[in-house]
Amino acid sequence: MKTTVHSQDVAEQRQYKRAQVVLSGCLINEIETLDCAVIDLSITGARVCLDGAPEGKEVVKLRLARSTDLDVEVVWQEDGVWGLRFTDDPRDVANVLDGLLPEECLDATSVVRNLKEV
Repeated sequence: MKTTVHSQDVAEQRQYKRAQVVLSGCLINEIETLDCAVIDLSITGARVCLDGAPEGKEVVKLRLARSTDLDVEVVWQEDGVWGLRFTDDPRDVANVLDGLLPEECLDATSVVRNLKEV
């Protein structure tokens, strides 16, 4: 899968705040676990860098801090950078990411309100 993402278009669509981070992580599927670097993070998704591509059909989890697993779906990938969407409710993800993200990035209330308006 290779999709070109235009930063300005994506930024206009975002209804939540992202934080630039440098965290170690792992992408996990039914066959393997691949190390990755998480380069930005929000309560609805993450952008990660990794060498290669998983052998399995799909990535199903992003593991952060060697202990926190979040269910994900791959939205896009290009040149070793992957865009992931968390499949859990943003309020639940905000609780999990509390302490990893700045307070302004943890406001799930505005995300849920905006999603209901759509």
